[in-house]
Amino acid sequence: MKKLIAVFAVLMLLCSGVYAKRTLELTADTLVKTGIGQLRGIFVITDGTNDVTLDIYDNTSALAGKEMIPSWTINGADTYGVLSFDHAPEGFGTGLYIDVTTVGTVTFMVYYD
Repeated sequence: MKKLIAVFAVLMLLCSGVYAKRTLELTADTLVKTGIGQLRGIFVITDGTNDVTLDIYDNTSALAGKEMIPSWTINGADTYGVLSFDHAPEGFGTGLYIDVTTVGTVTFMVYYD
């Protein structure tokens, strides 16, 4: 059931016909892209128990730079979370860095241009 929900959510992110690049399944803090671009969305799968918090930066690391979106927390019991900017992408100028905090496991994919 968890995979079916994941497939459905990914299809919803891509249904607008706008082409976006996608990362592979990520499990830790990640520099997604260096330079300018647009964040289209993030799809997160929790371990079903532990909350996951994502901090999204316009930078090449979490050490400095502008936090693009206030901390986003997904309740672990919700199993997944979708953040979509498909119709109004969130722009970044220096880079796109995702900082992940959880005591459990997490998998996520980032959609961007």
